[in-house]
Amino acid sequence: MGMKRIAFVVIVLLLSGCAATNKAIYTSPQYVKDRADLVFADVVNCMNATGNVQTYNLFLMEEMNAMVDIYNNVLIAEGFFYNYDDKTISFILAHEISHAKLNHPRKGTALSVVTTGIFVTAGFFVPGIGLLNHAVNPLATKAYGRSAELDADKMASEAATRCFDLSIEEQVHIFETLQSDSGATGGGFWADHPSWEDRIDNIRKSP
Repeated sequence: MGMKRIAFVVIVLLLSGCAATNKAIYTSPQYVKDRADLVFADVVNCMNATGNVQTYNLFLMEEMNAMVDIYNNVLIAEGFFYNYDDKTISFILAHEISHAKLNHPRKGTALSVVTTGIFVTAGFFVPGIGLLNHAVNPLATKAYGRSAELDADKMASEAATRCFDLSIEEQVHIFETLQSDSGATGGGFWADHPSWEDRIDNIRKSP
């Protein structure tokens, strides 16, 4: 098998491995599901009102986090519905849907796969160079992740202002609350999220 064909097969296998999500879905009380569905529907309607209409699926999970995958499945912690009001949850959901609108999950996956494919291919010609992928790949994907977070924050901020009457200062308060509750700082060369200060400055500078 030629080198080009081998490299192609490796990349296809990598793409196949990235296609599934293994997140466990949490079994939530009905009243939490009902509230989640209502808030989610409002956010989706808001985000789709500006065009690029897409379909999204909402799942509640036990892990205290929120995320969206390449299939537009939005996962959010059930615990958020016990700890935060609807406006805060709306902003969190708008942020995750913004990632989908901006195609961040697919672009991030593609970046990782292409980077790996380059090093796998190079390894056929320079033995051992493929090991550099373990350092370069995380750096590239984390740098992209930090940029993507800021872009998603901007889109979510616009939606929150337009649809949910959330002022910039109220949005800043949401960031400060989430920072305090999570204990995370963000930022730095190896971080996949910007610092909270950078995120706050970012939405304050938004038009």
